[in-house]
Amino acid sequence: MKREVTAEEFPQLFAALIDQFDQSIAPSAQPEFAGSETGTPLEHTTRIHFLDELVALLGWSLGLGGDMAEEARIKGNTTKFMDYLGVEADTKTPALLIEAKAWDKPFLEPRVKDAFEAPTLLGQAINHWRNGGKAAQSPLAGQWHAHIEQVGGYVKTLKEQYGHTLPRAVITSGQWIIVFLDPVQAFVEGPVEDIKIKIFHKQNFKAQAG
Repeated sequence: MKREVTAEEFPQLFAALIDQFDQSIAPSAQPEFAGSETGTPLEHTTRIHFLDELVALLGWSLGLGGDMAEEARIKGNTTKFMDYLGVEADTKTPALLIEAKAWDKPFLEPRVKDAFEAPTLLGQAINHWRNGGKAAQSPLAGQWHAHIEQVGGYVKTLKEQYGHTLPRAVITSGQWIIVFLDPVQAFVEGPVEDIKIKIFHKQNFKAQAG
């Protein structure tokens, strides 16, 4: 049986996980086979060697019989698969959605290169999506309109077709983590509140582990 990690133990264990993963992707790391070179980890690698370990430290159980499903099937207009979906053990109601991106996926990219507050800009981009705005006019450039549409679609489908009010949603590349403290309000009911979006960057993971 897995031992529960306490709040006091978590920062130290999380720091050890970060160091271990950093070592695995460093230029000096052991190659996958003789003659190969290390490179930027793929999404699958990030999930297996970093995110799987992180959700376990947070108290979730992966695998058969666990309370954290991977590639959980959700049916809206089409069938899609959520990267991670944590559920309440007793009721099986969704409690935590995690959408994983590749390690090198960039953080928020403003379309207009001015100074910005990340939660505010993200909220503006979510409102743009909710109002039917197109990707080309989103306040965020790159693939962020698609990221918002993907996660927002999951949250909306869970609410409208399954009757579940999801308490937490996360988008992460492993190098950055965005936590929505009220995803239904953000993606379905509105308005988006900056205070309910928490953002963490890898250089501060250890200091903010609590």
